[in-house]
Amino acid sequence: MRKFSPEYLRRTREGMWETSREALAPLSLGDRERILDAGAGTGELARVLDAESPGAVYCLDADPELLAVARGET
Repeated sequence: MRKFSPEYLRRTREGMWETSREALAPLSLGDRERILDAGAGTGELARVLDAESPGAVYCLDADPELLAVARGET
């Protein structure tokens, strides 16, 4: 498994969701009760999903260091 540092993931994804969330439209997030973010990394997408949905967002990742960052920021 390839490992990424939290700093690398932050830097490469910075601003990714700020201007457009068009890609999320087909997911019909407005009526979801639960959402699974598999491969959540530092939780950047999970924070977007949480903002766009009334449902609970659950994060999974094989890297416990990245999940710790996601828990701290979400």
